[in-house]
Amino acid sequence: MADMHMMLGPDGKVVAVDMEPMLRRHRVAHVKARAGAIDQAADLLMDEAFDVAHTWDACEASGMPPGAIDSAGNVALVLREIEQLRQ
Repeated sequence: MADMHMMLGPDGKVVAVDMEPMLRRHRVAHVKARAGAIDQAADLLMDEAFDVAHTWDACEASGMPPGAIDSAGNVALVLREIEQLRQ
């Protein structure tokens, strides 16, 4: 019921409109876009050819917020630990 909004219909009557499907699509698209950026940053952080400070600067220059860069670092750390456990 939280995603129900009252809208003025074409005939001038107020009707309840379920916004849940539209909001769900919007949230999925938003998460997908952020996950892609975090995935790319984690790849750079895992690659020994790239310096962590330069990777941070590149991520900031691309518009990633510091929290997302931290998330990418956490992903990279967990993936690195998994790789070490497999060896």
